[in-house]
Amino acid sequence: MGKETLIPVGTVSKSRGLKGELIVTLTHSDIQVDKGFDKVWLGDSSNHLHSWQIDYLNVSDNRAILKLKKVNSRQEAEYLQGIQVYLPAECRLNSELLALIGFRIKLLPSDEIRGEVTAIDLSGLQPLMIVTVDSQEYAVPAVDEFLEEIDRERKIIGLKVIEGLFSL
Repeated sequence: MGKETLIPVGTVSKSRGLKGELIVTLTHSDIQVDKGFDKVWLGDSSNHLHSWQIDYLNVSDNRAILKLKKVNSRQEAEYLQGIQVYLPAECRLNSELLALIGFRIKLLPSDEIRGEVTAIDLSGLQPLMIVTVDSQEYAVPAVDEFLEEIDRERKIIGLKVIEGLFSL
């Protein structure tokens, strides 16, 4: 696997049928998968993922039916219950924020690069950028009040520092 950005899209909630289909409860309803897409990643966390070949993946609203090539029975599928499902970030639509993963962070008014956007959390009412600054992780609301500058060409975000946001 190359340096792909993977995002959690849901959790295996139960098995379905005798051939080992998985019902995946999605965290969002804006997942779109291209026909050429053939892999999914499963694991307990983003640090412990294993890729699986897909037979098919059908997405509708807040759930998906996933059939993995090497899972061929209901018993095998039940073993995967509770496991998180990850897809490449490009499978997620309606969120330009996901493109910000990997952008470097400068804390304004300084021009010094201090960190990086490591993830985007879209699970709440307000999207959050997960930002690592000086080896500490922070959840920063992705709103205009904080995002002063976004240089997409250089992949740099200028964050306005508000008192109490970072413990610097």
